[in-house]
Parts: sequence; C-alpha cells; structure tokens
Amino acid sequence: MMENRHRLLTGSDNFNNYRSLNSADTRRWNTLDCALTLTVIVVIVMTMTVTMIMTMTVAATTANPSATPLSDALSDSEAPQNTLVTYRNGGKEYVSEDVLSGKVVGLLFGANGPVCCGFVRAFTKVYKAVKKEDSDPFEVVYVSADHSRREFNRFVKSMPWLAVPFRDNSIIFERYGVPLDVRSWPRLVIVGPDDEVKYNDASQIVRNCLDEKKPWAFGSILASSFSEVITKRRFATLFGLPYWMSRP
Repeated sequence: MMENRHRLLTGSDNFNNYRSLNSADTRRWNTLDCALTLTVIVVIVMTMTVTMIMTMTVAATTANPSATPLSDALSDSEAPQNTLVTYRNGGKEYVSEDVLSGKVVGLLFGANGPVCCGFVRAFTKVYKAVKKEDSDPFEVVYVSADHSRREFNRFVKSMPWLAVPFRDNSIIFERYGVPLDVRSWPRLVIVGPDDEVKYNDASQIVRNCLDEKKPWAFGSILASSFSEVITKRRFATLFGLPYWMSRP
C-alpha cells in the first residue's frame, strides 16, 4: 500500500512536472507567435508606406514643372534648320524663315501663364484685325520662356501666329533686353523689315487699342515700322544662332 501510494505520489509529481514544463513551452510558443505576428504587421506597414511614398513622388513629379521628364525639357529635335512652328492650320507645321521676308515682325516674349494667356487672347483680336491674309506685311513670332515642352505646345496651339521651336531662348531674351522674369512678360518687341527694333514694347499699345475698341488702329504702328530696306534669311539676324547650332 505504502509503495503504491508512493508510486502514485511520484506519478502525480511527474505529472505536475510535465504540466509545468508544458505550460512553459506553451508560453514560449505564444511569445514566438506574437513576435512573428508583430513582424508580419511591421512588414505590411512598411510596404504600404513605401508604396504611398512612391505614389506621392509620381504625383509630385507630374504636378511640378521643375520635375518634368528629361524628354519634356529637351529642344524640339524634329524642327528643320531655321524654321518656325505653328498650329494655326490645325496640326503641327514647320514654316520656313522666308515667311518673314519683307514683313514687320512682332516678337512676343513670355511663357504659359495666366497673364500671358490673357494677353494672347486679347492680342489675337488685334492680330486678326490687321492681318487679313498670310501675305500681309506683318507677322508675330512667339519667343518662349517655357520650361516644359508640353506647356509650350499647349500655349502655341492657342496662337494664330508662329513660334520659335521649343528650346532655351535665354540668349534671345538677353539680346532684346527682356528680363527672364515673369513680372516683365508679356513683352511685344516690334522689328522692321530691316531688322531694326522700332518699339521695345508695344504690349500697352495693344491694350489701348482694345480699350478704345479699335483693334485695327494697331495698323498705324505697323505702318510706321515699315521700311523699304528688306533683309532675307532672317532667322539668324532675329534670333541669333541658327536653331541647329543651339541644340543641346
């Protein structure tokens, strides 16, 4: 009896020891499970954070003109030598410099922005009032300070005149004394057929003609700028270096 009781007590102790060990193992496994679960949660959160940062970066690149793709900042490599570009007939078209021969030329300096866009809408009324035919001795050329080809194209499509193909035009701005400062735009420089500057800035005259509801009155400015002396092949004389020499 005593032996059996001792055996039972011994067995009971062994069971209690086993139960104690098993309980310790369970706590250890629970701790490992919690650690594993926490690790998985951390990985998921980090993945979501990285994805969100990448999405925000892409969005910021799209919204920020200074972060445009390189291809959007390069000069228009499709433009033939010494040509101008226009969308006035619906599609993109390159025009020879010969179209400027014998004409008074208005050089419109600016960039795609609220002030310049408003001026272009107003100046279009004057342009159409004084230029009825393509052969009329007056033409306008937009000289861009746009940093993005997309912005340039969008702006030029709203113009019934010509433009220097997209490139860095800082040399032309400097040549005509136009600051590279949005507060100085738009600037409308009137150049005679002899390539002499007749008006350093006629933009206010355009506004005055519209305020007086006489857009055709701008023709008197053009008449006073006309000269019998005519220069040809005017791209280099008006805009400096030939276009192909200025490409990056």
